[in-house]
Amino acid sequence: MSSQGGAHSSGLKYLTVEETATLLHISTWKVFDLIRTGELASFKPGRLRLIPESALQDYVTRMIEEAA
Repeated sequence: MSSQGGAHSSGLKYLTVEETATLLHISTWKVFDLIRTGELASFKPGRLRLIPESALQDYVTRMIEEAA
């Protein structure tokens, strides 16, 4: 997963809301809804909201487990 938000010195990658929506094939509104309900972790360093790549992976894993 590429990251417009960049990488932290520990190698963590961050995705924008738009990138996350594109990867999940959902709307940006739905991404904000997932963040609002606590289903998807994010943080806001200034004006830009970022989603850690690991949070996206955790969310997808939970969705796969629930579907099984």
